[in-house]
Amino acid sequence: GKAMQLDTIPYEIGLIWHHTAETFKLPTVTTYMTVALTNWRLLDPSKPLTFDNCDAIMACSGTEDERWFYRVHIGIESIGAQVLRQMHDVEETMATLESS
Repeated sequence: GKAMQLDTIPYEIGLIWHHTAETFKLPTVTTYMTVALTNWRLLDPSKPLTFDNCDAIMACSGTEDERWFYRVHIGIESIGAQVLRQMHDVEETMATLESS
């Protein structure tokens, strides 16, 4: 309950947290980047990134629901990256066509 909650984190944890944030030039808070974008691995590195071929490196609760929560975000970001590459290709094609 409320009586068991702390207003600060233990020094030892804070020191590691601060050092990690400094190393990776991140704020010392939990961010989307730290819990989703950089918190995954391929289950089978010889296969492409898919929802079924990735997993969270670290999950707070360790439940399958939490792991799927991260997988969905990883998948969305992966698809977004593919769309951006395709948009870039279209822009280059259009520029080539306009200059010829």
